[in-house]
This record gives sequence, structure tokens and C-alpha cells, in this order.
Amino acid sequence: MEGVSVREIFTQLPASVQRQLNQLATVFSEENQKLNLSAHRTHEKIWQGNVMDSLAAFKWIASQCPSIPRPLPHEPSPHENRPYPRPFPHEDPSIPRPLPHENRPYPRPFPHGGKGGPLDTERYAKEKVPESLLSHAREMRKNPTPEEKALWKHLRHHQLHQHFRRQHPVGNSILDFYCHKYLLGIEVDGDIHEGREEWDLERSENLHGGYGIHILRFSNTDVLNNVEYVVKTIRDFIGNYSPPPVGEGLVVGEKEGGMCESKILDLGTGGGFPLLPLAIAFPQHHFTGLDSTRKKMDAVQRIVDHLKVPNVTLVTARAEELGKKHAHSEKYDIVTARAVAETAILLEYCAPFVKVGGHILLWKSIDIDDEISAASRAESQLHLRRNPSINYDLGGDWGKRQILVYEKIKTTPKEYPRSVGSAKRHPL
Repeated sequence: MEGVSVREIFTQLPASVQRQLNQLATVFSEENQKLNLSAHRTHEKIWQGNVMDSLAAFKWIASQCPSIPRPLPHEPSPHENRPYPRPFPHEDPSIPRPLPHENRPYPRPFPHGGKGGPLDTERYAKEKVPESLLSHAREMRKNPTPEEKALWKHLRHHQLHQHFRRQHPVGNSILDFYCHKYLLGIEVDGDIHEGREEWDLERSENLHGGYGIHILRFSNTDVLNNVEYVVKTIRDFIGNYSPPPVGEGLVVGEKEGGMCESKILDLGTGGGFPLLPLAIAFPQHHFTGLDSTRKKMDAVQRIVDHLKVPNVTLVTARAEELGKKHAHSEKYDIVTARAVAETAILLEYCAPFVKVGGHILLWKSIDIDDEISAASRAESQLHLRRNPSINYDLGGDWGKRQILVYEKIKTTPKEYPRSVGSAKRHPL
């Protein structure tokens, strides 16, 4: 996977997930003062070096195990040719969703008629839009800002193969641009929004929670100086969360109902990265954090409890010992490890936990060709195959990095993992 921008990944997450990730950085910073969980001490460094760095695997995990329900070949869906109501898979599970029967008192995201998706008739009752709001929206269409004009040139006439509307009323708000098929709102923020970030985030969260609408926000500067980045972000959102084709069959971890629920192990989780950001971003998957240091795991447990992350289990044990236990041996779809040891050692730690067909993700710097070459024997002995790396850019002084990806092609030989300390003293 080439050139992943972590900033773009973050902007495409639901507002509720963005908010929880910000809370994670704050709570972790407090725990980090009590116990040295990370070398990054300031909030900014924790955010970029831990939280955002963890999200570099987001697109890869999403592509391996899409969580959007898909019809199976032998059970054709009655909605096969209809747009999916919630293309973004990571909605806040604590928000109650309306049931699809009549007379529900929820406003609908397409308030004044027209062709829409199944949400029009199944999830939302009609809501009359105040005439004053409609009139204001019409005036705004007649007098767009220069930035809105610039972006509209790239959205109009189905240039992204989707229909967008300008100045679309939803509830008490007017969205700058709106695509009903994907419940996608786009806002172009001018100087008036400076200092109102919290208010904007809360508004985005309300639109997502109350209407299922995901908001992408861009500044005037983004549109005028880098409109290609803006258009790419919108196109990526549509591409990443469009429904997969009917008849592809099941993927790793997918159940009969078509919903993917992977088991992911974070080995050497330390202070909880990449475990916690990924668990927050993928609430439909179950994550296990493994580390041998009790104090660190107690701190991570306090963070999990504070943030109420229900899909995380923590285990204090040695990888060499746990990897031989039936409850964990070859039980995980993905194993992650970030800055723990050299690649050859990590592969021996990780391989016993991964199912055949599963993957190992190792966070690494860019210039480690010798380390990768030295791990080739471990790769062969453990029945692994190296796949293309995930290259990503954290921006600023952090620069470019990579995540090594290994696929397990056969069962791990019974002699692995070796006894505690052997992999470190005598790497394969």
C-alpha cells in the first residue's frame, strides 16, 4: 500500500471516533506522568507519535476485513441494487438507531423529496423544513464563496460518479455540499470557524448521531491552495466505504451474516499503542493486548475503563508461553507489534498466534533493508511470506515510515515459539 496519509485517514473517521481519540491522548498523557509508558511526554508528541502513528494501519485493516454487510451468493438481498444506508462502518455503538417501521419521530436527511436511498422510506419520518431555512439555503446557492465555487467545479455533473447538492438543509443546519447516497456532508470552513473547533466537532457529531451523516471538513486554504488533496480525500471516502460487490464470498473473520468480526492481537502493547486507537476505530473487531509488564497493563486497563472501550481484553503474560496455549495458538486474524524488537525476533513471537491466511503487521522505520534481509530465514522457518509494506507519512519532522506485512501460509512448526529468551539470544 503506497503513500498512506495518516492525516487523511483521521479526517475520514466519524466525529465520535475523532473525539474519543482526542480523549485517549489526554488520558494517556495523565497516565504517562505516573508511569513511564512512552518516551513522548507532551500532548502533541503523544498525539502524533502514538495515536496517529497507530492509525497508519487503518486502511489496510479495513480493506482486509470490510465490516459493511454484504449479501451472500446463495442469499440474494432484497436491497441488492439499493444504496447502503450506512456506508461508514464505525458508528458509535452507544447511539440508538431507529428501527425500520413507520411513524418514527426522526427527521430524515433528505427533507424535501426527490430520489433518495432506502433511508427515505425506511428509517426516517417526513420532516417539514422551515421555509426560512429553505429560503436561506437558496440565497446561499446564489451567492457562493470563492472557495465553494472552486470545489463545486470538481463535484458538479457527477465528476466523482456521485450526485452532490449544494447548500442542503438538514435539521437546523445547512451543509455546503451533500451526497445522499453515502450520507456524506462536506463543509468548507472560513475564518469565522477559527476558535470554534469544539463547536464544529459537536455539530458534526450530532449530524452523524442523529442523521447518520458523516462530515468531511476542509479549510478555505485547503480548497484554494490544494484542491487536489480535497478531491482525493472525498474520492477516497467514497471508494473506501462503498458496498463491496455481491458474490465475493466471505473474507477472513467474516461470519455467515456477512459481518466481519476479526480477532486482533497487539503483542508487546506497552502503553496501549497501536491497540487502543485501532480498537476505537474498529469497534466491530475484538482486540487483545499482550504484555509481560503488570504495571503497564494496569495503566492500559485504567485507560480502557475511563474511555469505556468494550472490545479490548488485556493479558499479562510472556509471548513465548502464551503462544503455546490452545486458547491463543493460531486464533488471531491479525497480530500487530510496534517498536518492540528486531524483525526476526518479532516474527517468532507473532507467528504462533496467527491463523493460516492471517497477517502480521510490524511498525518500522524506512531504512531497515539489512534487518529485513536478516529476517528472511525466520520468514522461511515460520512459514510466512512477506507482502508489500504499508508506507505512510506522519508529516512534519516525523517523516516517512512503514509497516511490514507478513502473511502466514502454513501452520507454525511445533517447536516455535522457543523457550523464554531464546528468540532474543539466538534469533533465527
